[in-house]
This record gives sequence, C-alpha cells and structure tokens, in this order.
Amino acid sequence: MSCLAFLIVDYQYIIIYLFSLTKATMARFPLAIKVFNVLVYIFLLGSNVYSGLDPNNKNNSPYGGKHITFISPAPFVFGVWGLIHFLLGGFVIYQWFANQDLVLDGINWHFVSITVLNVLWLALWESDHLILAWITILITTIPVTIIYTILKQRSRDVSLNEPTVGYLYKGEGDFSGSLVIAWYLYGVAVEQNDAAIHWTALVLAIINSIFILVSIVQKIRHRGEESTPLLG
Repeated sequence: MSCLAFLIVDYQYIIIYLFSLTKATMARFPLAIKVFNVLVYIFLLGSNVYSGLDPNNKNNSPYGGKHITFISPAPFVFGVWGLIHFLLGGFVIYQWFANQDLVLDGINWHFVSITVLNVLWLALWESDHLILAWITILITTIPVTIIYTILKQRSRDVSLNEPTVGYLYKGEGDFSGSLVIAWYLYGVAVEQNDAAIHWTALVLAIINSIFILVSIVQKIRHRGEESTPLLG
C-alpha cells in the first residue's frame, strides 16, 4: 500500500511538472491553439460519426460490439458520446470568448493532443492492434489528468489529495465523472450475463448513485445554510 501511495503522489508531481513546463513553453501561438482546437474537434466528430453510424463499418466499430470483454457495457452506454461531442463543441466556441489565461495557459495544446490520441486509439482498435490501442489510451490519460488538475487548482473546490468518494460525499465531488461511472456500470450490468459480473456492476452502480444523491442533498443543505441570515 505504501508503494502504491508513493506512486500516486509521484504521479501527481509529474503531472504538475508537465503542466508548469507546457505553460511556460507552449502558449506562444494563441490563434493557432484555437484554430487547431476547432480542426481536431471536427476531425474527432467525423471519425466517431463514421465509426458509429456507417452500416459498412458496424462490425469494426468499438460502439458496435467489437472485441467484447467481461466488462463491456451495453451499446446504449455509448450514446453518451452525443452529449460529449455537444459539450466539446461548446468548448471550441466558448474558447473564443472565455478567460484567455485559462484557455491558453491552462488547457493549452492538451485538447489537441487528447483529440488526436482518441482518433488514433479508434483507428488502432478498428484495425485490431489492441496492444497499441491500450497503450494509446493510457497515454491519453496524461493530458486528460493535466487538464483536470488545472481546472481543480483554479476552482479550489476540491483538494487534489482527497479521495474521490470522500469529496463526493461532502457534496463537492465531480458530478459529471460520477454520473458517467454510474452510467457505465449500469450498462455493464445490463450487458453481461455472468451472475457475478452482473450483480457486482449493479451493486457498484447503485452505491455510486447513492453517493451522488447524498452529495446533491448535502450541497443543497449547505447552500441553504449559507443563505440563512445571521440574525433573526
């Protein structure tokens, strides 16, 4: 356990170092960053639409059931990509009007790298290069974690060293991430016929949903307490 904790802490320091390095060296081309964000978004959207909707590509698409595993969710789970693309589209528009310090020094070129890596993963998966696809998705977690760290540091809502369930229970958690996890677990429970996998996924999904509901209630109560007058 101590070794695992050391690796986690060390990983966080690496992410912070990479963030400081990219902030100092990469935000020199503000217009290029924004233009490339738009271009790679269109590229990602087109790739996913083709992979998911083209009837001739249905058997090769990861959204159509290729390379089924014991933790593969039901196909309806991938419908969340519609919402994801909608939000990403909102970002590429919002970046032109948002806090430029956040876009240029914060998100920087990381959105471009995440998008390119995602498309590369999709191509490798469809061409049956599963090991390379797995390595690619692991590499993708680096810029994703950098962006997540930046946003959390700027918002100051949640301590980076606090466990996910811990700050979720306090009503300060990552609701979108928790909802995605619950959505995925329900999908696994629906898709998998093995009793152990089915019930494990279902129980975990319910537990996660309970934590989400509890955190929402506590946040509402906390806001109510803040709005209560000090006198009277």
